[in-house]
Amino acid sequence: MKPPFHKRPQVRIVAASLVFALTWFFGLANRTNLWDVPFDSVRRSGISGMLRGGFSDLTSTVLVVLVAAACYATVLVALRQEFRHRFLFAVGGAIVVALAALPSAPLTSPDTTHFAADVRTFWLEGRDPTRMANVPNQVDDPVAREVRTFAGSPSGYGIVAYALGGLPLPFVGDGLRANVFGQKVLSGTMLVLTGLAAGLVAKRLGRNPAQAMAAIAMNPMFIWQFPGDGHNDIIMAAFGTIAVYFLVRKDWPRRGAGAALAALSVLTKYSVIIVAPVVAVAWFPKLRRIIGGFVGIGGVLFLVGFFGFFKPGIATIGPLEGVTRNTPWNFIFDGFNLEGAGHDVVIAICYSGAVLVIAAVCLFHKFETEQDLVDAIALTLALFLFLFAPTLRQWYLIWGFPVVMLSSRRWLRYGAVAFSLCGFLPTLAANWQITIANETGLAYPVQFAVVLTWLLSAGFAYWRWNRDQRVGRPSAQRARPGRAARRAAANSGRKRQAAR
Repeated sequence: MKPPFHKRPQVRIVAASLVFALTWFFGLANRTNLWDVPFDSVRRSGISGMLRGGFSDLTSTVLVVLVAAACYATVLVALRQEFRHRFLFAVGGAIVVALAALPSAPLTSPDTTHFAADVRTFWLEGRDPTRMANVPNQVDDPVAREVRTFAGSPSGYGIVAYALGGLPLPFVGDGLRANVFGQKVLSGTMLVLTGLAAGLVAKRLGRNPAQAMAAIAMNPMFIWQFPGDGHNDIIMAAFGTIAVYFLVRKDWPRRGAGAALAALSVLTKYSVIIVAPVVAVAWFPKLRRIIGGFVGIGGVLFLVGFFGFFKPGIATIGPLEGVTRNTPWNFIFDGFNLEGAGHDVVIAICYSGAVLVIAAVCLFHKFETEQDLVDAIALTLALFLFLFAPTLRQWYLIWGFPVVMLSSRRWLRYGAVAFSLCGFLPTLAANWQITIANETGLAYPVQFAVVLTWLLSAGFAYWRWNRDQRVGRPSAQRARPGRAARRAAANSGRKRQAAR
C-alpha cells in the first residue's frame, strides 16, 4: 500500500528543495543582487554592509539559514527510503538550490574578486599570479584595477585553479561583476560535480549515493560559500573526491589514475596532501611502521626546526599565515597576547598535533577493505579541521566533508554536518559583531559563537556515538546466553570429555 501523497519521499524532496531555493533567493540572494548592490560591495564583500538594516537584517538572515537547514534535513531523511530515481531527485534538488544562490554578490569574502583578477592575469597576460610583480595592483587590466582587498598580495593557489578558473572568460567580457559571476557559476557547477563524484564512490562502497550527493551539494554552508561566494576550494574537492573512487582500488592502473587525479587536486590547492601517507600505508601495508614512524618523528622534527631556526614570525604565509578568530586556538593566542615567536609556537603546536594524528592513523587504523581507506582519509581530514587547523575559513570544510559523508562512522558524519551548519554562528557573528554587541550587550560575539560551534558539533557527534552504543548493547546482551545456560553448556562439555 502506497503512503499518502504528501508523505511520499519524492514529494518531500521536491517540496523541501523548492522551499529551500525560494527562501534563499527572496530572503538573501535577491536582496544582495550582484547586479544591483553598490559597486564597492562587489569589490570588498560583506553582507552586513550590503543589507545595512542592522539587527533586523541579522535576524532575517538567521531565519533564512534555519529554513534552509530544515529543508536540508528533510531531504536527507527522505533520501533514506528506497524509491525509483532517488539519485536524480538529489541531483535536481542540488541544481535548484545552487541556482537560487547565484544572483547574490559574494556575501562574506573578497577572495572571488581577487581570484577573478588572477585568472585574467594568468590567461590574458600570461603571467604568474603567485609572484609579487603580478598582483592586481601591478596589472593593467580592468578587473585587476577594481580589486580593493588584498590588491597587493600574491595569489596562493595551484596552476590547475587558474587553468579551470579561465573557463568562464569567453563569456564574461571585461566587467568585474560579470567576471565574479562567472567564477560563482564555476564554483556552483563544481559543487554539483563534487556531489556526483561522492555518489559514484558511495555506490562503489555499497552506500546510499543519493544521500551522499545531497549531503554535500545541498548543504546550506556550501551553498553559501560556493555558488554564493564563489570560492575555488571546490575545484580541489571535486578532483579529490573523484580520486578517491580510484585510490581505494586494488589494481595499479586504477590506483595510478587516482594518483593523477589527486595530483590535480593538490595542484589546485595544496591542503589535501596531508592524506598522502594514509593512502601510502593502504597501498604498502608492509611499510606501515616505517611510514607512520617517519611521519610522526620526521614531521614533528621538521616543524620544530622550521619554526625554531627559521623563525618565520608574522610573515608566514599560506596555511601558516596565522591563527584566525573563528578557532579555539585564537583563545590561546589572544589570552597570552602572543606575538612573533609566540605566534610561531601556537602554529607549531597545531601542526605538530596534526602530524601526530596522521601518524596515529597510519600506525593503528585498519586497512583491509576499500571502506577502511575511506574511513581513514575521512578521520584524518576531520580531526585536522576540527582540532588542529589554526587558520580556518568555513569554506575549508569542503576539504574533508565529501569523504566524511562516505565514512562508515555515523558519529563522524553527524558531527561534520553539525560542524558545517554551526559554522554560520561565527560567520554571521563576525559580520554583525558591532550590531550584536550593541543590541545584546554581548561583548565578544565571535568568541562566544566559536565556543558554541565547537561544543554543539562535538556534542552532536557524541550523541550519535552514544546512541549507537546504547542501541548495540541490548542486542549484544540478548545474544549472550544466561548464566544457567552457560553453566549447563559447560557441564555438558565436561561430561562429553569424560565419556571420551
